[in-house]
Amino acid sequence: MAIDSVAVNIDSSKIENLKQESDLDDEPKDGKYSQIIKDKDVSAEVFYTIQDGRVDYYKLKVYQGKEVQNLKAFSDWGFRNVEELDFKFEDVNFDGTKDLTISKEVGINWFISNVWINKKGKFIQEKKFEKIYNPIFDVKKKK
Repeated sequence: MAIDSVAVNIDSSKIENLKQESDLDDEPKDGKYSQIIKDKDVSAEVFYTIQDGRVDYYKLKVYQGKEVQNLKAFSDWGFRNVEELDFKFEDVNFDGTKDLTISKEVGINWFISNVWINKKGKFIQEKKFEKIYNPIFDVKKKK
């Protein structure tokens, strides 16, 4: 049985250039964006800008039924991409009500949090969490 083969000469530098061009197409363009997260009966929208590869959030809105709460938000962390932005609801003060957190990946598994505590349906920013690195909130152990 004879197998025909064809030799192909591929310049690896051209392949790398094509890969880099493809990666550039996937990066978001400069502009204003928003992202929505939802929990049972509450949702939140974070508004952010992308400028020269830096991502900064500048506004938060929390929606509970017909209620809308505008939260002051400002990031001076300098996110390099949207994937570094961790935006979620979790019970950080162990009162049974989910609070709003925004974290930034600082290195492997290190985070800095901005937290808004849910007090009777109103979210209040709690600055003491900003200095905690890599917070893990264990609701069962309440620590």
